[in-house]
Amino acid sequence: ITFNADADFEYKLPTENTPKSGTVSLKGDLGRVQGQVIFNVYPFPQAGFFVAAGAYFGGGKLLKISGHSDELAEIAGLGGEAQAIIGDFKIPANENGDIAGGFRVKKFRPYVGIGWGKAIPGKLVNFSTELGVQFEGKPELYSLYGEIDKSLIEDDNTFKKVQDILKVYPTLTFRLNFRAF
Repeated sequence: ITFNADADFEYKLPTENTPKSGTVSLKGDLGRVQGQVIFNVYPFPQAGFFVAAGAYFGGGKLLKISGHSDELAEIAGLGGEAQAIIGDFKIPANENGDIAGGFRVKKFRPYVGIGWGKAIPGKLVNFSTELGVQFEGKPELYSLYGEIDKSLIEDDNTFKKVQDILKVYPTLTFRLNFRAF
């Protein structure tokens, strides 16, 4: 899942005292590649109810943000420093006018869930569903081109709320199982 958004940026040239601002287009990417090892336990063998436990791994970057601005590259060429402003946070740009960063979570995430359906169908086709959560830990804001002011992150109540919500990642799975013979 990708999305585009405009963000403000501000810059300060060494020859001037007042910061100036502009706009840069950013691209956000929620896609990540991950694997899973999950075991289903059926407490009642005749019923389709099961409890799932295991882990997801890989894909530690939850959200990737990237962007480029020729104006930012020009500012860097003049010896200025520029940063994209997203909310209260300032993500630094590099000397080519590129901005890159996002949210990072743990690469190994424990998982628990409950579901309904059999793994080995009694008929030719079987449907099953599962609802669970991945425990991702506290998400961390990062930048590829410099340091983000950590005091803003620690003092911002909105960011803390987002961090608390993103500690668990809900998953809903639907499966069609086929019997080979």
